[in-house]
Amino acid sequence: MEKVTSNTIITTMTGWVAEKQPISPSRWVDAAAKLNLFIGDENNRLYDLESELAKKKLPLLEEMTVAKANATIEATEEYKEYRKQGAYIKQIQEFVRIAKKQATMSEMEFKGY
Repeated sequence: MEKVTSNTIITTMTGWVAEKQPISPSRWVDAAAKLNLFIGDENNRLYDLESELAKKKLPLLEEMTVAKANATIEATEEYKEYRKQGAYIKQIQEFVRIAKKQATMSEMEFKGY
């Protein structure tokens, strides 16, 4: 059995949306609840990346200006990964927000509002 991760949840939901499969409110809520649990791991990864970038920047500051050190760091693959991780966390947060709205709308439809 495949381990459930935030990536598997996002990939699965994206696949369903791309294939225009209906997604029940309970699946939205279930996925959002799991993502909400996994967001801590994603935040930890972001903090680790941020720490690594800071460690690389420190020696650069002894040799060059802050602006040049920043530009040098921003040109690295690590910085690119750091930015992608930040965007991924925002995607998860937005997914959870949308899932809550989706569940509320479905409940209202069920009650006939």
